[in-house]
Amino acid sequence: MADIPVERQAIGERIRNARKESGLSSESIATHFGRTVKTYYHWETGVSMPTADQLSDLCRLLEVSADHLLTGVSAWPYDLFQPDDYALLSKEEKTKIEDSIAGAILRRKRKQRLEAA
Repeated sequence: MADIPVERQAIGERIRNARKESGLSSESIATHFGRTVKTYYHWETGVSMPTADQLSDLCRLLEVSADHLLTGVSAWPYDLFQPDDYALLSKEEKTKIEDSIAGAILRRKRKQRLEAA
């Protein structure tokens, strides 16, 4: 693996770690993409990389953000959620989220007023 750029090796390692954490096998992921296990293994070792579309699908499958796989930064995985996912929440869960957002907005507005004064 000496000829593989360190960045690609790191991405491959993050893909492998995310797969293991998800409990999925390399065989099941390879099958999902219609690829051989060897091709998928190349993603995990950095020999080759998934296309942008494959990366997006892989992120959803592994429940991680593209930022995490590409940079190692653990960002909140907003890109994993679809607009319809909000409908899956109970009324109680939606209320908690809305209250939390409202509180964050009010805190931000207070901070801005204090900074402007």
